[in-house]
Amino acid sequence: MLGPFGVTLVSSRAFNKTWTILIVALPLAVLAVTVLIALRTGRPIQVFMSDPRVVDNPHELTGFASNIGIVLWAAAGFIPLFVGCVRELATPVDRMLAFFGAFTLWLMADDLMLIHEGILRDLMGIPEEVSFGLYVLIILGGSFLYRRELFLQGPLLFVCAGVMFAASIGIDIAPGAIKDSLGQWKVLAEDGAKLLGISLWAGFFIRAAARLISLQTDPVLAGSADPAE
Repeated sequence: MLGPFGVTLVSSRAFNKTWTILIVALPLAVLAVTVLIALRTGRPIQVFMSDPRVVDNPHELTGFASNIGIVLWAAAGFIPLFVGCVRELATPVDRMLAFFGAFTLWLMADDLMLIHEGILRDLMGIPEEVSFGLYVLIILGGSFLYRRELFLQGPLLFVCAGVMFAASIGIDIAPGAIKDSLGQWKVLAEDGAKLLGISLWAGFFIRAAARLISLQTDPVLAGSADPAE
C-alpha cells in the first residue's frame, strides 16, 4: 500500500527501472519522430533539430527537438531548485538540489538565448571552448562538493548524462573533416546526444527531489549527516 506521496512507489526498484526506461525512451522517441518528419518533408534534419533562429527557410515544426530540450531543462532546473529552497536548504541534499537546479537554469538560458555561441562568442569574442571548460569545472566542482549526496541517490543517470554532454561537445568541436564525414547527420548526432543528456540529467534531479519529499522517514536519502539518526 502506498504511503504519503507514494513512498513505496518512489523507493522501489520497479519505479527506478521504469523511470530510467522512461527518461531514455523519451528523447529516443523525439529523435525518431524528428527523423521521420525530416524524411517526410524532404527537409534537412537540422531544420527540426536546431534553434529556429539559426534555420533558413523554416518549417512549421522547425526546432521541434530543440524545444523539447528547453522543456526538459526547465523541469530539471525549477523542480530541484524549488524543493531545495522550500526546505530552506536544511540538508546537504537540499543544497545539492539548489546548486544544480540554479546551474541547470543557467544552461537552459544559454540554450534558449544562444549565450555561449551568440552573445559570448560572436559579440564578445569568447571562444566556445572557454564556456564549455567553465561548465565542466562547475559540474566537477559541484560533483566533488556533493559527492556523498550524489552517490546516495545512485549516480548512474548523472554519470551517463555527463557522458552524453561530453559526446555532444566533442562532436561540436571536432575537426572539420570529421564533421564533413557525418554530413547532415552531424546535427542528429550532436543535438541527439545533448537531448539524451538533458533527459538523463532531468531524470536524476527530478527523482532526487521526489525522494527528498517522499522519503522523509529515511535519514540517508533525506540527507541526514548521520545515517544512524
